[in-house]
Amino acid sequence: VVNPPKWTGAPIRPRELSVVMDTMLQGVGRYLRCCGVNVKILTNQQSHYDAVRVCLNENRIILTSGSPYSVLQGMVPKGMCVHIGQGRARDQVLKVVGHFNMCVTEKDIFSRCQVCNGDEYMRVARADFGKIASRVNSYKSSAGLRDSSTNADTCNIGSESDWKASDSAEDDQGDHKQEPTLQDTPTSSESIPLPRLLRSSLFDVDSIPFVRLGDGLSPSDDGGVIINHTGVMLRIQGVPEGILERETEYYCCVACG
Repeated sequence: VVNPPKWTGAPIRPRELSVVMDTMLQGVGRYLRCCGVNVKILTNQQSHYDAVRVCLNENRIILTSGSPYSVLQGMVPKGMCVHIGQGRARDQVLKVVGHFNMCVTEKDIFSRCQVCNGDEYMRVARADFGKIASRVNSYKSSAGLRDSSTNADTCNIGSESDWKASDSAEDDQGDHKQEPTLQDTPTSSESIPLPRLLRSSLFDVDSIPFVRLGDGLSPSDDGGVIINHTGVMLRIQGVPEGILERETEYYCCVACG
């Protein structure tokens, strides 16, 4: 596998990189999204050719592994398809960071929504969040609805054990048996330096606005709460009950709730 040359320009911020993850690389995509990269993640039910379509339509670089690379790289402009080799998802992320000379800062971490890839948030104080939770729970009790933990609408990005299972599943795929091929990239996770952590004003949590019921949030007829800015439902049922009493404020994605 002949990979495009490593990025030789100035260091880039994670949000400057837009990628689409080929099928079977969801775990890598989630970790990159944690770092603030603009990531579109394909499902296992989608085709490799869906990655080509997204690449061409949205100007995203394809990140792939194994035999599909030889086909995909010939269907997109030069440099728009990168082979990230085999290995654990976390190690592959470090290879991507090094390949594109990304400078990951503390404020990049979780700057994107892990569910929908959005990058716009609002803040809700604990007192207001508690009122919202009480409203939702009261409605469910009066309507005789089941507990929210079994609700299909619950946003759940998975536990660390789920991510590790995803790593293992990706490693077991036949197409991931080739050796890593990013140029000048060590193959041992111990020898790959961690991304540089620098303080910057890229993602300033203090600038995220507070919203309250009646001021940015509106009650809905079904007992929920709607984000006025986007019209989506605030998915409070995805927050464990103990968390509601522990944190002083909450950051909510305005794109998916």
